[in-house]
Amino acid sequence: MTRGEALLILFLGMVFSVAGLPTHCDRVVPMWCQHIPSQVQKQSLAGRSAGRTGCDLMVARCGALRGGTGRSGTEGGWSRGTLYLIVGNTMCGLLRGFDTGIIAGALLLISSAFHLEDSPGQLGIIATSATIGAVLGTAIAGRVADTLGRKRALLLGAVLSCLGSCVCTAASTVSALLVGRVVSGVAFGFYSTAVNVHLAECAAPASRGALLTLPQVAVSSGIALSYLYSVIVILWGGGFRAMLAASSVMSVGVAFSVWLMPESPRWLLQEGRGEDAKEALCQLRGGPTKAVELEWSELASSTRRSEVASAGDKGGRSV
Repeated sequence: MTRGEALLILFLGMVFSVAGLPTHCDRVVPMWCQHIPSQVQKQSLAGRSAGRTGCDLMVARCGALRGGTGRSGTEGGWSRGTLYLIVGNTMCGLLRGFDTGIIAGALLLISSAFHLEDSPGQLGIIATSATIGAVLGTAIAGRVADTLGRKRALLLGAVLSCLGSCVCTAASTVSALLVGRVVSGVAFGFYSTAVNVHLAECAAPASRGALLTLPQVAVSSGIALSYLYSVIVILWGGGFRAMLAASSVMSVGVAFSVWLMPESPRWLLQEGRGEDAKEALCQLRGGPTKAVELEWSELASSTRRSEVASAGDKGGRSV
């Protein structure tokens, strides 16, 4: 790979890192505020007298539309629970993308380490083995997330990523390398399923669409990061073990960020843990406001309707 290609990968990573954060005035405004009518962005008489700019009003209005007070109870900010939600799920997508892309660079070194220059079929199996694990992981991730919870499913995915990466790093045979990649692929399936479900159930209605784009951006950024890291390792003279070991280090960061996230209020409510569900919702929305109480009532009602519908379906099948 030439230096020009390496610089191109670096540029793409920079582009992905700033995606979705347009700026207005001298402040960064979340992109889900863009639907606010233009007149809200203009200074009102009250805003001028208070010294507030149109951008301030826009951010404050966005906070009101999201139904929460945000970080530390201030207008228009993020609550700590929402920040943990964003960071944790973004880290999961970043690791998934990194682990997906890193094998492309590692294959160049694996072929020489295991003398597979004349065995393109074996190299192809190594490259696609993670896909087999991803199919298995996707098939069981939904049941695991419903049984253990969204957070525990993601934590299990981080453990599997770390385990698969460690097996690949220590592999002395092609078979061991295949086992490690399949285990890592199972983690891909957990991330693909549990991340989207967790975000959809935890995000505020007004920002749900924007937040659900984060995993896709994170996966693309992770792939770009893996290409850049591969270039660095190759130029530095490292082997494939140095490439694959990076995923285990990232898995530790993913596990820590997921551990900090609030659990899905909807899942907690379905498990009969009403107080824990309400506490998680307050963490996500920045406090027990009237908007949170209204959202809690709607969540409880929709959960009861889902349980009744599910019970009816089971009764119909039994008949």
